[in-house]
Amino acid sequence: MRKYLSQPTTTLPHYSSRGAKHPSIDPFRGHIEQRLVEFPELTAQRLYEEVKEQGYPGSYPVVQRLVRPLRMPRELEAVYRFETPPGLQALVDWAHFGHIEVDGQHKKPYAFIMTLGISRAKYVEFTTDVTTPTFIACHRHAIEYFGGRTKEVLYNNTKNVIINRAIRAADSTFNQLFLNFSTYYGLVARLARPYRTQTKGKVENSVKFVRSGFFAGTHFSSLPELNHLAYGWCNKVNQRVHGTTHIPPIDRLEEVNLLSVADRPPFPII
Repeated sequence: MRKYLSQPTTTLPHYSSRGAKHPSIDPFRGHIEQRLVEFPELTAQRLYEEVKEQGYPGSYPVVQRLVRPLRMPRELEAVYRFETPPGLQALVDWAHFGHIEVDGQHKKPYAFIMTLGISRAKYVEFTTDVTTPTFIACHRHAIEYFGGRTKEVLYNNTKNVIINRAIRAADSTFNQLFLNFSTYYGLVARLARPYRTQTKGKVENSVKFVRSGFFAGTHFSSLPELNHLAYGWCNKVNQRVHGTTHIPPIDRLEEVNLLSVADRPPFPII
């Protein structure tokens, strides 16, 4: 290019194609199509990682272009996004994940999902009960995973947090055991406005993200194995460039300014 800049001419430079070829996705097309038939919610990123493990040497955009027309069109809902200040807020989802068989018994699994507001770092833990002691234990594990806590945590109307919701938060009846826990750690519980998911401040739906990015198509034989896989998946996605922030969540943890709880013994769960 430099030689063309140094020679005044009205003739445009001509570049010849060297015939570079991209690795073909065709040998892996069958796997991708079959997986989407079985689990339509699987993300292109998840499918890319699967075929990459099978030996596909190509790039993610190739898989993304293949997957796009294979999906059913979905209506998009416009949602206003706002960002929370560093260290202010985490979001918690507590969702039912269908039915599974673990240890030879049929169970109803639930996923505890905590997402840090500004970094989008995630912690996921599966349980087979929705008791408040289990809910609190998951919070403790999440705080240990992140290395600290935010000032606030935003919740939906789960009975583990709120027993009876009133128009004014001060008039609401909170779950006493959870209230004791949040007071012990200095956490402020916030409630999302009913039917307005945008008050949670993020476009992405954490539950759908975990369903499609991890749970769908994952094989396990016990709850500890499922949580071991979920822990590894969290480590992976927290190091991956986030689609909204364009920064890996782990790289933004320093600016989150989490509050340490190392000086406090674990909250006793009876």
